Amino acid sequence: MAPGDATIVSQSRAQSYNFPAIYGETYIAGGRAAIPQAAPGENVFFVGHGVSQGGSGNAEIGEAAGDFGMDGEELWDNFKEIFPDLYNGDVYIDACASADPVEDLFSVIETFKAQSAITLDSSAVFGRTGSPVGDIPQPGDAAWVEAI
Repeated sequence: MAPGDATIVSQSRAQSYNFPAIYGETYIAGGRAAIPQAAPGENVFFVGHGVSQGGSGNAEIGEAAGDFGMDGEELWDNFKEIFPDLYNGDVYIDACASADPVEDLFSVIETFKAQSAITLDSSAVFGRTGSPVGDIPQPGDAAWVEAI
């Protein structure tokens, strides 16, 4: 894990523990445990470091130092198997500036929504602007920005 990841993981686990009906279990990308499919109406939360311009030229979430990152297309390609047929929950991408475009590029949430549109046609995709700190907001919180 990159520096700072332990904070994100511990924060995610604490919120899963305190609000299990909202956040469910915490899984780590590339971790030991396989990530199971979400229930059809379950919300999915991706939590990571802030946005930078990635190697693909798209905005990506991940370690700004270049250790690990994914743009919206790569995020969808790597995790589309966790979304079952008829999935109708929402997707929340909690990372600094995940809803902000980077240097005239589409934001992470915009590229994720575009890649997932056929499969997740009844789902909304949300992200954060600026540099948020603290807990992951609950669904419906004004901190979330919906991808159009």
